[in-house]
Amino acid sequence: MLARGLIAYAIVASGESVSQKGNEVHCISNRAHLLQYDVEGEANDGSSLKGVHQAIVSMTPSPDHASHCSNLKAQLGDHTPKGHKEFCYGANQDASCKGAKRNIPIKHGFDCKDCFLSVHADAFYKFNYTMTQLNSVKVGLKDVNLRASVGLHKHLAMSDPVSKGNIPFPDSDKEITLIDKLVGCPVCVRVLIKVKFPTSLDYKLTVSGDADFEAGAVMDINLGDNIVQYDGAGGTGWSHKVEKAKVSVTPILTADAKADGDLKLDVKTSLQVNVNNILSYHLNMGPALDTKVSSHNDRVCLNGDAALDMTQEAKLDWDLKVWRAKAHWGPKQLYKWSKSGSVSRCKDIKLGNATAVIV
Repeated sequence: MLARGLIAYAIVASGESVSQKGNEVHCISNRAHLLQYDVEGEANDGSSLKGVHQAIVSMTPSPDHASHCSNLKAQLGDHTPKGHKEFCYGANQDASCKGAKRNIPIKHGFDCKDCFLSVHADAFYKFNYTMTQLNSVKVGLKDVNLRASVGLHKHLAMSDPVSKGNIPFPDSDKEITLIDKLVGCPVCVRVLIKVKFPTSLDYKLTVSGDADFEAGAVMDINLGDNIVQYDGAGGTGWSHKVEKAKVSVTPILTADAKADGDLKLDVKTSLQVNVNNILSYHLNMGPALDTKVSSHNDRVCLNGDAALDMTQEAKLDWDLKVWRAKAHWGPKQLYKWSKSGSVSRCKDIKLGNATAVIV
């Protein structure tokens, strides 16, 4: 170990310029990403960018290398998926990424039984700079698919008639490290990408009756690619690429007796990507439901509206001492959608034998 350290010191001390170019496959769970680098500068230990004269480094999803990652079990703490082959970001999502990991207690006899968010997406970034200037930098998410589910559960004869407040999704503010490694050594450049998904629920509930029921909806949203780019060195500054979203809504309804109520449920969430602590990208989303539960003879019905508001923003703060690039973009409206009557479902009441549907 001491000899290796002395050799590294001798290389660093030489101060000679070295060029390195290549690529590596990196697995985020079973999803393959290609790391490409073209760097030039003095040998270093990767703790800073000092001595790196120029660098082009990128990470992009690479389906062509899927077989390289298909048999790997990359560990990402509690977020390592089990029983399926895709990694997803999320808040309170289970191993399948299609259901809730746990019920979220609220208060006054309510809990969130099917409350979770999951996003299948690939992190993407690229930066190009020299020792004297920033040429360009990109960051964002590719092939984004979001599932947002909110199912408000009222316990039998336990709930207050009116309840409102805000509750965070458990562990949603936990930061996950997707990659932390050095490329291009001995001209070492660190690649560090972290993500987190802070999420909370605003609720306002007015209910009556002694039914044990659950009401809400699942929203499936296909967002395609969402990428923000900054061109420096006399370039155009910020620009972005966005694709039109596609939204579908599926009601959730369970009831064992007559029930009536107004349910307003607003989710506040943000998928946040941080690259090397110099560039961050936030995809902010606000799925919302405004619904009514009502009883008609031997049926309970759920009717109402769904909406989705999305913004994105990016922040650049890169200080190499010889130059500094600092810029903020957004929040910028990305997508706004609403549909009256998009939540509609009725179920026959069977006393003592609850009926439910999540289609």
